[in-house]
Amino acid sequence: MEKTSVIAYTREGKRWIPAIRTQYYTINVNNVLSFDVLLTPSLLKEYVMGRLVSNAYVEDPDSIERINIRDDIIEVEVTPDFEFRMEYLRERGVEPLETINIPRVNGSFFVDEEKLMEKLTLAGDTFFELPSYLLSDINGYIFTASDIEDENAFYKAVGRALKDRFDLKNAFLVSSSIIRPETVIRASYLGIPLLGTTKGITDLAASVGEELGITLFQLDLDGLKVFTHPSRIR
Repeated sequence: MEKTSVIAYTREGKRWIPAIRTQYYTINVNNVLSFDVLLTPSLLKEYVMGRLVSNAYVEDPDSIERINIRDDIIEVEVTPDFEFRMEYLRERGVEPLETINIPRVNGSFFVDEEKLMEKLTLAGDTFFELPSYLLSDINGYIFTASDIEDENAFYKAVGRALKDRFDLKNAFLVSSSIIRPETVIRASYLGIPLLGTTKGITDLAASVGEELGITLFQLDLDGLKVFTHPSRIR
């Protein structure tokens, strides 16, 4: 986690205190989609890839041809059919995920509680300093990312995995934040079968998880709690 320093007033007087470094970025995609976001200045390309794919702006990571970072501007080039798709969406006033009938998550992937705890231990204490995500399989792959916003950390972790052509359908995702329904929807769209947290889940997230076939679980000091589709954890 990249840090800088700011002046603070303490009982000992005026001092320089470490602070989390952040920056506003403007992201332009083919000059037809633009958004501004506050991020920690790490894994920026992964953030862009994760955001575009997780929200169905592009269906295939290979559609993203170039990501160029220049100061606070991130220019993204995507295959030309992206522009026609954006025009279609704007005419109807909808977001890409609203146009997709997300199928239920299927597959035979499962994991045991011991493996879940082992991977979470590998993430270390930094996993809890900021909103963080850990994405892993039961073998050697593990991708972690943190940011000041839970959603941004999600995009960065997913983007890291997509960049390595990781198989999301045979993986589990763990958050250090409360799981909300939007997170469940994005994970289900990507085909991730297990989504966990070290904090808690909302009732709406549990309802969406049950409907979409995704396993929701919580790992905390009291042990493992599984809320939906428990057969994937053994």
